[in-house]
Amino acid sequence: MKPKPTNETVHTLVHLISELAEDQGLTLGALAKMSGVSERSIRRWRMGDTVPSIVDLERVFKALGYKLATVEEETQ
Repeated sequence: MKPKPTNETVHTLVHLISELAEDQGLTLGALAKMSGVSERSIRRWRMGDTVPSIVDLERVFKALGYKLATVEEETQ
């Protein structure tokens, strides 16, 4: 089972997603389509209404060209 991120970690990751998407010239709609995560979900993360799952975070980071590593992966 994958660990759940803390609120501070989630806030940092969601902020990073926004910055990376902006740097790549991607709209939320384009990022949603590329990642398979709904635009509504990404928008709700940004607003702080919901907390993304690790799986959804991994999908979005992969779409942006990055791998989201967990502490467990880093220590192996």
